[in-house]
Amino acid sequence: SHAFASRGPPTTENSFAPTTGSLEKANFNDHDDTNLIFSLLPGAEEPWVDMQIMYEDVSVTMPKTYAHKKYCDNLGDTSRRVVSARTSKDGAAWTQDLGCTDKPQVDEHCSHFDVAGMIRPDPSDDPPELEFYRVRPFYMAGTRRLAAHALLYAPGPMQLDKVKGYGRQPPSCKSDGCCHGPHMYEEWWVGPNDGNPANLSAWRRPFYDTHAFPHDIWAMSQPLVHNDSHVWVDNGAVWGVPLYRLAGLHTASNGEVVTMAFEMPGEALWLNAHALWEGGNHVGGCDEGCAAYIMVELIDAASGDIIPGYEKEHCIMVNVDGLRLPIVWKKDGDSDGSNARELNGSELAGQEIKAKIYFRDATVYALGVAGQ
Repeated sequence: SHAFASRGPPTTENSFAPTTGSLEKANFNDHDDTNLIFSLLPGAEEPWVDMQIMYEDVSVTMPKTYAHKKYCDNLGDTSRRVVSARTSKDGAAWTQDLGCTDKPQVDEHCSHFDVAGMIRPDPSDDPPELEFYRVRPFYMAGTRRLAAHALLYAPGPMQLDKVKGYGRQPPSCKSDGCCHGPHMYEEWWVGPNDGNPANLSAWRRPFYDTHAFPHDIWAMSQPLVHNDSHVWVDNGAVWGVPLYRLAGLHTASNGEVVTMAFEMPGEALWLNAHALWEGGNHVGGCDEGCAAYIMVELIDAASGDIIPGYEKEHCIMVNVDGLRLPIVWKKDGDSDGSNARELNGSELAGQEIKAKIYFRDATVYALGVAGQ
């Protein structure tokens, strides 16, 4: 892998030069899949992070429980693909893979391992043949919250490698007949809460059944933000996901959720949610197509009591969809129109509160305040 530095306007010829001084000398030798991200953490000593694929030898790391892969492939029957990371202060001088303790590391094939420096399949939830083929980390727009899309991979029975057209094309095989298997699909990952992509043990895979893209795509670059969507451009196609909607809480029937306690800032609250009425004129009217609703109440975190004026009956939302739906508590006035009021939560600035959300046939993605 080579790192380049600009030495002039990027539109001019030969404006980037290798930081090693020559293309004959690489910055490091590793797997051919580089997944760079620049850490947004203030004061990060090594802000450049490459979430690199490395090969774990299970005969070394798991000799008693998993000494051989269930199905061999072009890596053999003991090496599997996992995620590790390299870090750098300047993008030129890099550490070894965090999961490799060889001194020095020569390439992606290591003999000594630190499993704490890897993201590995979960033996309790994943099939034994699962591997991680690549991962593309990115920050959610305007935040330090990390996410990634990772390509899952699994080799298959050796007999299928002889079936014409099966799996990777053109075939990539070892002399013993073990061949590169087919990819599976792209999976969404959620990054560490501290925003540090190199904090590998804190990456999470909560969406086993959710495909990040309809099929395997590279989507190498960080996503752009356009019209409230994350946008990837890949192989002439454009892929988009609404901002901050990789995951949400959904219920078909009546559901309730209470947030963690938080200090209320001095800005108005909003909700990222989908609660549209989507249905035709069925028996008895719209019926199940018009079941969606959201109600919100605010609770004093210390006492657990509902804060007067912020009861759920004063905050009802139906047939709505938006990334920043204003949360408003409305109270009708007296018959003469006096004493009517409208609250948005900013009145409770500095108070420790919780929000309780009641919803049905809806998905709630996030709760926030104006300016976020």
